[in-house]
Amino acid sequence: MWMRFIRAGIVSIVATVVLAVITLAIIGTSAFGDSADLSYRTLDYDVTATANGDLKVTQHIDVKMRERTDSDDNTKPWKQLFQQYTLNSGTLTDISDISVRNVTDGIDYAQQSEPKLPSDVFSDKEWNSDYANHWYIADVSDGSDHPKAYTPGTDGLKPSASATEDNTTVEIGWNIPVTTEADSMKFDVSFTMHDVATKWKDVASFQWEPFGKKNQVPIGTVTGTVHFPNGITGKTSWAWLHTERTSETKRNSDGSYTFTAYNIHNGDYLDVVAAFDAAKAKGVAVYGPDGRRVAAQILTREGDKAVIAFTADVKSVGYAVYDVRPASPAKSSALKVNGNTIENGVYKLTLDRNGDIASLVDKRYGRELVEQGKAFRLAIFEGNPSNEWPA
Repeated sequence: MWMRFIRAGIVSIVATVVLAVITLAIIGTSAFGDSADLSYRTLDYDVTATANGDLKVTQHIDVKMRERTDSDDNTKPWKQLFQQYTLNSGTLTDISDISVRNVTDGIDYAQQSEPKLPSDVFSDKEWNSDYANHWYIADVSDGSDHPKAYTPGTDGLKPSASATEDNTTVEIGWNIPVTTEADSMKFDVSFTMHDVATKWKDVASFQWEPFGKKNQVPIGTVTGTVHFPNGITGKTSWAWLHTERTSETKRNSDGSYTFTAYNIHNGDYLDVVAAFDAAKAKGVAVYGPDGRRVAAQILTREGDKAVIAFTADVKSVGYAVYDVRPASPAKSSALKVNGNTIENGVYKLTLDRNGDIASLVDKRYGRELVEQGKAFRLAIFEGNPSNEWPA
């Protein structure tokens, strides 16, 4: 068995109040959540590894924010929470499908198109009316105080076989209403991490690090469940937890892996190393030179070899390189075509020799929608600029 484990690239979990600077999250904190300005009472992860190498992550966060003051004893309200991730073409190429919900208030946050520093907003009233209850993703490779717009699917990196020296730091943040202190504020944060796992001849493997040594936020209890692709069981998957703190792990009857870790201090790390039977990853995904996925279909398969048809855009007297990766098997379609008849789970349509619709049956009610002996003729009408008959 040949395995290479790859880190998922999470570098820190941090928060900000006035300036989006990591160090602000640790002023006046200690190793324990009871005396920290910011701490996670609990942090629960629900993670699904897909057959195409992605991780679908949902975090259930319960955060505690203590009242803070600056050097002049002025209150510094909390306005923005964020997490940072390092993208690398060999370990984590993109983050997409982001959603943030304030569970405490029952509000689904909307996306903010441009990142905004709290320090750039004139007043608390303006912050609450224009920026609170929004989430954003930004490129902060030049520092947290210089965020740039980031578009998932467009600004991500092209995958490579191994890690490279070129990194992009992205920040997923969410703006909260101006808050002096909160004993408990709960959020659900979800996203998809792309190209985290690597597929080899016999296994697909990944190393997912929810937080590393740069994390400055203490956490009371961390729990998590890692789900594997469909068809993977406890006998065809493996998982290990690495942490300095007291922890517990368990394999469940459905093959998933659960873990619990207690009393996470500043600078502590936690990661999960996992692998599963690569034979279960039977599908393929094809990506073009621009990193976008294109339509693809497996025509024939023999062992580990397959003939694939896909849509390609190649210039005249030129070439283009397309990347074929393992992916989840395509779902079977209910669409059936037989001669001049097309049907799915709802309708059955029959064409006559002229190409007109001779029959259209609503299968739910057994009802024929075309009068017997008639047909729905497909016609092309020329445009008529006259306003006399606007129809």
